[in-house]
Amino acid sequence: MKKCQLLKLITCISLFVICYILTVTPLYGEEKVKIGEVVVTATRIEEALEEVPSSVTVITKKEIKESTATNVTEVLKEVVGMKVTEYGKRGTVAVPGLRGSTSGQVLILLDGKRLNLPGSGQFDLHNLPVSIDDIERIEILRGASSALYGADAMGGVINFITKKPEELYTKIGSSYGRFNTQQYSLLTSGKLKTLGYFVSLLKDKSDGFRPNSNYDSTTANGKIVVDLSNKSTLELSLGFLYKEAGVPGSITYPSLRAEESDENINIGITYKGKLSDKIDVITRAYRNYFELIYKDPDIFTDDKHKDIFTGGEVQVNYLYNPSNLFTGGIEIGEEKVNSTATGSHNRSRKGVFLQDEIKPSEPLTVIPGIRFDSFSPGEDQFSPKISALYKFRDASFRASIGRGYRVPTFNDLYWPDTAYSKGNPDLRPEKSIEYEAGWDQRFGDSFKTKTTVFRRDVKDLIIWQSDPSFKWVPTNIGEAKIEGIEIEGDIDIHKFFSIDLNYTYLDPEDRRTGEKITNLPRHQFNSSIRSNFPFGSVLSLDGRYTKNYISPGDPSAYFVMDGKITQIVNLSSKVKGEAFFGIKNILDREYESVKGYPMAPREIYGGVSITF
Repeated sequence: MKKCQLLKLITCISLFVICYILTVTPLYGEEKVKIGEVVVTATRIEEALEEVPSSVTVITKKEIKESTATNVTEVLKEVVGMKVTEYGKRGTVAVPGLRGSTSGQVLILLDGKRLNLPGSGQFDLHNLPVSIDDIERIEILRGASSALYGADAMGGVINFITKKPEELYTKIGSSYGRFNTQQYSLLTSGKLKTLGYFVSLLKDKSDGFRPNSNYDSTTANGKIVVDLSNKSTLELSLGFLYKEAGVPGSITYPSLRAEESDENINIGITYKGKLSDKIDVITRAYRNYFELIYKDPDIFTDDKHKDIFTGGEVQVNYLYNPSNLFTGGIEIGEEKVNSTATGSHNRSRKGVFLQDEIKPSEPLTVIPGIRFDSFSPGEDQFSPKISALYKFRDASFRASIGRGYRVPTFNDLYWPDTAYSKGNPDLRPEKSIEYEAGWDQRFGDSFKTKTTVFRRDVKDLIIWQSDPSFKWVPTNIGEAKIEGIEIEGDIDIHKFFSIDLNYTYLDPEDRRTGEKITNLPRHQFNSSIRSNFPFGSVLSLDGRYTKNYISPGDPSAYFVMDGKITQIVNLSSKVKGEAFFGIKNILDREYESVKGYPMAPREIYGGVSITF
């Protein structure tokens, strides 16, 4: 049997066996796994992570706080199956990929609201309009997810979920590091009877480690939550980011006077209500506005790009009986671009989805789902998916098959016809089928592992290549097969000491040529060590090893380690202080995520905060 058919067969047999086990195997006792992290993104309903048949990572606010990360980009670098492509430090572009996907094949959400830009199809993580302190948790859903989220979820979904108003408190912080890197933050939250509020401000700036790599960023985030009753809430949110940065270019072709400014405004309203014991509803409407201005006097460039997305959705969850939970909804959106490069264009989208979470018995969960999307202009799309989970006493087995797709971006369709390139208005959506099977195992309360094998078959990949007139034109000619394995291990040696490890192996093949797809990681190994001392100190060490498939001269393998120590001091019964000291790139490695764009050398930083 050919290797290319093996994972398909394994997944199909796995789904069949899970369902068959129900009729031939006695139940393994009634002991349930203790509920830990909660996840929403995998099924669009809130449930325990252990009950979800998909491959999901949840990063909690405690894990974010105890990590060495100072922004969300650094947090995501530690996630299994994740590659963050960076063109330098925080002022430059950073985009995520999952399981060998492109950044445009990963859907980015903020509290369930779409952030991907219509023009480029991707979202720069450095332009997230909330600070790292605002985040309650980050949920990463790997694998084709178009059955629930429609376009652009071929590789998976990343959902940043922000904090809700809590009891009255205020936090003020500042930090300083090498290259005159400075951060100043203010956060305040409170709840007065039925009204809660959350407000944060962040100032982040640096001179940069390369000529013309300086940046200056201001972020503001606000949220008001009104309890309309004990069964319904209304939430208003506003996020804002403004950033000015130098654009240094590559070391081969530097741009010493190029500048860029980014403005990102997100506003939304969300209603959540329980209509009865069996029915609850979520309704949201939102608008994203993004503006980028790029100027380079050395090549007489002065470009301006505006991306606007206005959308809304209604979701209804219906508990038909204890074994059937239906989730259905509709989603609409309007995309607009106004660009000095591609011109003015718009596109509307409408989607309908339905999912049934079936629990015929305690150990078995089966979730079939389907979604229909209509685009104007564009092609209609059907996206089915089925996943299943079978739980044993200390283990669980899961499997899924799903379809994903990505619509062409406005840049792909309408790039201007110049002497060097032009768009292609006849492009079709990229499409994929993904197969996945996994085994999760617990060894007591101190050790757990997750192993997942997957395969994605992709066709109609949009590839820019030279046409007979030597212009670069996007065309639907690409086909790819991406297989891999993900292994995760969490070890709690003592309540004061823990180790998290994960490894990803990727085998990406260009089906046209039979060659490996370059600029993707072959091996990725991440490790995180946390030591919580009884006297209020926390020591954190994070290490990352990456070995890429490369073309001649491209970056190959590198290992980077970051460290931080934090000391917490209770100044009084209501006032808590915190001081921290950290080193990024402890070993002072010279490395690149993208050829020609070096990453920062060793950086020493420190800071303090006070909460009252």
